[in-house]
Amino acid sequence: MKLTFLAFFMLFLFTLALSSSAEINDSQIKDAIDKTLSKEIPLNPELQKFTSALFKTEELSFSLFIILIVLSILSFSVLINILHLTPFFSKGITNIIGAICITLLIAITGAFYDIAVFILGFGETFKFLERWSSGAIIFAIVIIIIVWFVLTKMLKWAKNYSEMEKAKHEGMEVGKELGFLKMMREMFGITRK
Repeated sequence: MKLTFLAFFMLFLFTLALSSSAEINDSQIKDAIDKTLSKEIPLNPELQKFTSALFKTEELSFSLFIILIVLSILSFSVLINILHLTPFFSKGITNIIGAICITLLIAITGAFYDIAVFILGFGETFKFLERWSSGAIIFAIVIIIIVWFVLTKMLKWAKNYSEMEKAKHEGMEVGKELGFLKMMREMFGITRK
């Protein structure tokens, strides 16, 4: 988890450095970055069919592709943690397989595409982000990472709470059994020697 956070933080710093240097030095570099982020990605027909089927989109810009990949990876990570809480998926590789299946189902419905378009559009509504060449994509990635971080912390808390309740229940059961044995020992007059 820390490695993933570090990787996204480094990506954020790199993108910030590119956008701030383009803003200070040369408008041609800024225009080039804008064109790169909004450019259509040339895909071969098989990959275009796969991308179209997976993310429910015909057009795929570079910034949208980045957001879709980030959303897919982080939702996969959250789903692994959620499925680890369920009894069926808590052991072995089943939680990974379940997370892959659920992530693919979410992607196929077009939810990732809708979320990515919404976040990119929301990032472009702020005036200070329009000055940056890649402000909307940075904003989108930061929002996604913040939501992922909060969900991960909540899931860890839920997992710890679940384990504490399970241990408390098991302790109460052991206490009941020991109380029953003590009562039986006193009733039949059995003592230790």
